[in-house]
Amino acid sequence: MRLFSAVLACSLLVACSGETESAPEMTSALRGQIQAEVLDWSDQWLEAATNLDPEGVALLMDRADGHFVDGGVYQASWQDILTHSQELYGSWESWEGNWGPRRIDVLSEDAALLVGPIPSVITNAQGVVSDVQVTFSFVLRKKDGVWKGLFGQAGGIWTPRQ
Repeated sequence: MRLFSAVLACSLLVACSGETESAPEMTSALRGQIQAEVLDWSDQWLEAATNLDPEGVALLMDRADGHFVDGGVYQASWQDILTHSQELYGSWESWEGNWGPRRIDVLSEDAALLVGPIPSVITNAQGVVSDVQVTFSFVLRKKDGVWKGLFGQAGGIWTPRQ
């Protein structure tokens, strides 16, 4: 019985350790191209956001599957993202900020993770100026040759100036 168990265990080990066919590794050139495309998407997103353009922000998100979490407020659909952005940007006079260092993890040829801070100054409609340290995270998906936000998240600290 011990011999049978040993033979069975060895057979399973050999069967499970065999070479399996996998997808070819992504070239560094392709990875670099994807990172550049995601950086371009993030620049477009920031431009729309700092222009307080809710439609521009929403159009960068996936209309069918996009969703977003902003400070605990969950926007479960593209329309929710648009409505929330309209309400939020409507309460601001200006938003001045630039991306800090961004990290882009290429997940596949059509998926990437983008994370980065946007240190900002936001002036609300009442004229209150706040320094804002906010970090954004996006899962992006490329469909029909176009990158769109599938999921986004924002969280940060607001410090009103005296």
